[in-house]
Amino acid sequence: MNDSKVLALKYRPKNFNELVGQEAVARTLKYSLQSDSLANAYLFSGLRGSGKTSSARIFAKTLLCETAPTSLPCEECESCQMANRGSHIDIIEMDAASNRKIDDIRDLIEQTQYQPSIGRFKIFIIDEVHMLTKEAFNALLKTLEEPPSYVKFILATTDPLKLPQTILSRTQHFSFKRIDKHLVAQHLKDILHRENIEFDDESIETISRSGGGSLRDTLTTLQQAIVYCGNSLDIGSVTEMLGLVDPQTLENVLSLVLSKKREELIEAIKSISSYDSEMVLDEFINLLKQKLFSSDIEPNTLQKMFEAVNSGKRLLFTGADSEFVLYLTFLKMISDDIVTKVVEVQQVQKSEAQPQKMVVPADGSDKSFFWNSVIPEVIISNPLSSKITDEILQKCMESHIEFIDFNGRDISLQFCFRDNESCKKVLRARYGTIQAVSIQQFNKRSGKKSQLKYLECEEVKREFQPDKPIELGGVQTEKVEEVSMDQFIESLKETFGSDKIVEKPR
Repeated sequence: MNDSKVLALKYRPKNFNELVGQEAVARTLKYSLQSDSLANAYLFSGLRGSGKTSSARIFAKTLLCETAPTSLPCEECESCQMANRGSHIDIIEMDAASNRKIDDIRDLIEQTQYQPSIGRFKIFIIDEVHMLTKEAFNALLKTLEEPPSYVKFILATTDPLKLPQTILSRTQHFSFKRIDKHLVAQHLKDILHRENIEFDDESIETISRSGGGSLRDTLTTLQQAIVYCGNSLDIGSVTEMLGLVDPQTLENVLSLVLSKKREELIEAIKSISSYDSEMVLDEFINLLKQKLFSSDIEPNTLQKMFEAVNSGKRLLFTGADSEFVLYLTFLKMISDDIVTKVVEVQQVQKSEAQPQKMVVPADGSDKSFFWNSVIPEVIISNPLSSKITDEILQKCMESHIEFIDFNGRDISLQFCFRDNESCKKVLRARYGTIQAVSIQQFNKRSGKKSQLKYLECEEVKREFQPDKPIELGGVQTEKVEEVSMDQFIESLKETFGSDKIVEKPR
């Protein structure tokens, strides 16, 4: 490799055909040059290293080429050669980051008063133009709008939103997009072939991805890799140089996630916990993208993994412990499957123990409707703050309620407790909800007004009825017959214990 120049300078594009990843911009500028349809001022904006300054220099060189108007410079005339050396007297470049004051702009405006020395135009390239002060922008406005016929302005910036609207309205705006990593990779391969450097595809892909769409940054990394690895680039050396996790290690982590091997997964995460956690998660996302396009894994599975990684990155943003986030993220990918398995086992055990309840096929019958539509609504209506959990309520209803019949008006249920005092108390507390939801749902289904009719087992007493009607969704339960005060006190003593109830003299 020629050590006299860095790669980013040695392989800087000399014409629009060599510009990488900006085909739309190059095509438009070539057409305007060829047809000699030129504006007074141009604005090039985009990511650093996307080709803005290179395009500005190519555009200026082509304007001053002796064969103009043309879309491609000849590279042989005196103007082209001076432009390539950066010594053309009619191309004036200014860095607005270090020359941002109004006095700097006044000096520039003064130079516009003089005719070009060699070519037909005097071209001013102002880089990082968004760094100019407000006063400097105001001073530039008039000249930018109505410059002498031989003056052209090319402004370049990475942040066009910081430019005043008055500047934007006076320029033709060209937006340079992020360069696709595949185009970057192909460009790197061409350079390495010219430099007689051996490489493997994995190392080139990793380097091209590290630039984040900036060709200049990527070429800087490539030169660093050549120095580090010698005349042969390999993925192991490149990842070591960049401080990245070896792709094979991430493949192993992905395999352990898919096979749900928790202990081995923890050990694999431990081996990469010394790396930057955000970098690990970003590299894992890139791996998931590869798997999505290769169709090796179901999209739903990939989505679950991506959501876990995205959640982990949000935690890192809040300042959470990075190593903890790394463990949590990958274990979360398999936790949902573990929970699902536990639920499935519980459901199987429950259906084996009580096959006659809550496993009623949806055949359109009244019994099916009661268990598949009414009972779930009762569980949903169970207050979150209640000491009676949804699981206990469901178990008691499955074990001690029997649906008998619905004749179009009466919903007949039978309650049998078989000496189970716990469920007896639970269903006594929730009887009003069962009654209201049953009436509500069957009214919707039949279109008629219905009522709940319960059938008693031998041990079921009248005390099981609610003491007053309740409302649920606009449905009111039927009012039961009144009981005496003595009967009411006796029911309280039975429910809460006689030692808890102290009757005051009436």
